[in-house]
Amino acid sequence: MVADDTAAGAVQLIHFDAAGVQASTVTTTLASAGAIAMHASGDFLIANYAADQISRVTAAGATVSSINVAGIGTMTGLAEDFDGTFYVSVLGPAVQHAAAAGGFATVVSGTPPFSSGFLNDLVQFRPVNTFEFFVDGTPACASCAVTNEFAPLGTTFSFVTTIPNTGVTNVSLSGPNLFDHPSEGNNHTITAPTLPAGGWYNGTMTITTPGQPQTVTFRVQGNNTITTFPISAVDGQNNPIAIQRRNVFTYGVGALTAREETIVITSTTGIATITVDMPVGLVFIDDFVIKPAVIIP
Repeated sequence: MVADDTAAGAVQLIHFDAAGVQASTVTTTLASAGAIAMHASGDFLIANYAADQISRVTAAGATVSSINVAGIGTMTGLAEDFDGTFYVSVLGPAVQHAAAAGGFATVVSGTPPFSSGFLNDLVQFRPVNTFEFFVDGTPACASCAVTNEFAPLGTTFSFVTTIPNTGVTNVSLSGPNLFDHPSEGNNHTITAPTLPAGGWYNGTMTITTPGQPQTVTFRVQGNNTITTFPISAVDGQNNPIAIQRRNVFTYGVGALTAREETIVITSTTGIATITVDMPVGLVFIDDFVIKPAVIIP
């Protein structure tokens, strides 16, 4: 997708396929586009420098929402952070951090540290465990047991079933899965262990983060009939930590309606364990981020 603000009138979104062949072009209601980025929902984020706004726009060109960032400068680059905030490069030069509700603070500016007054883009590096590969680079399995395989990334998994005397303590890494986005292809996620005859165990998944990071975020997907995905977290002293749910949206998967949420957990005292209950319905975990990131030696 390219945002073109050189045409007369409003910004146009120009679709390209994977081979670079131009497809459809749609017209938005925005006056300018200094930058474009992906939103977690699959929509697009446009840095509308003429209006001092960051807008979320659908592939059809409709504006979903906008936040005001008055005085931020002429925006040239845009990246959404895991917590719904934004990093923005502007002419000047500077990198700004915009809040999800609007407003901004300057992260860095001037020459130096920048060698020029013109910044034309920025990319935020976030080490994300997508579960598409094991730590040694081996591709993810179609379905296999997982416990400590991702320990070098600061995460271990365990499971307690509601069925007694099974001896099952692992979770399952598998893909593709029931609630994947239609566009995700052969995506891999973490969920409940599989039953020998097919299906999954009911029970409780525990995600342990031994390094007790201050921020953890991940995507969770499941059936929209589950009113609230049952997720909780505690610190090292077993004190409960509030769960933040962001970028919540629904989508169709066959005859089902699925829901995705971005879970954000923060604690200045550190996060020790995260619990995901699955007594009656499956949920799938993906794109696990720990901050500060674990460095693999």
